[in-house]
Amino acid sequence: EKSDVVREKFPLLAEMEMTLASVAIRNWGTVGGNLCHADPASDLAPSLMALGAEVTLTGVDGERVLNLNDFFVDYFETKLRSDEVLTEIHVPNRGLGGGAYMKFAARATDLPVVGVATYIVLDRENRDVCKDIRIVMGSVGPRPLRSKRAEDILRGQAITDKGIEEAARLSSIDAQPVTDINGSEEFKREIVKVLVKRTIRKAVGRARTL
Repeated sequence: EKSDVVREKFPLLAEMEMTLASVAIRNWGTVGGNLCHADPASDLAPSLMALGAEVTLTGVDGERVLNLNDFFVDYFETKLRSDEVLTEIHVPNRGLGGGAYMKFAARATDLPVVGVATYIVLDRENRDVCKDIRIVMGSVGPRPLRSKRAEDILRGQAITDKGIEEAARLSSIDAQPVTDINGSEEFKREIVKVLVKRTIRKAVGRARTL
């Protein structure tokens, strides 16, 4: 969160880190441990997934590389084998897009009731057109979820309020929240809508400054 490189290249990550648990936990825990724990309420996993991160898994048979989107399987379950450790996390530094992470939680440093990370690349010739986008939702399913239908309707199109509203609507439908002490399924779907709209707009604003 204090790294000048991270703040400049990946403000989404710096932003997320500032609300990830307490300072003591941030200093004690590790990024790799957080990912391998595979808590669906992670702040980190959706943020790295939105950035297109990959993980290197090393074991007795050598190394293999997985896109983070393919790493998570279910609640607290990953594709990490019993004879493997996570040895590297690669975040592409394309410098072409803007990202944002936002969450709804009882307190700023609590685990998210809902978290959303969005990363968008705008067309170089027309800065109003979405060239590529990733929208990742956390705490609304057994693993971080890509909102692929929302991504598909925005990709290749001009970014408009109508398009953002539809992307938020589709994201809320594709989310898989459950009713618990943090709120009802319906409540969490509404939060998804709000956060998707806000993160898209913030990510677009950042992308336009590049």
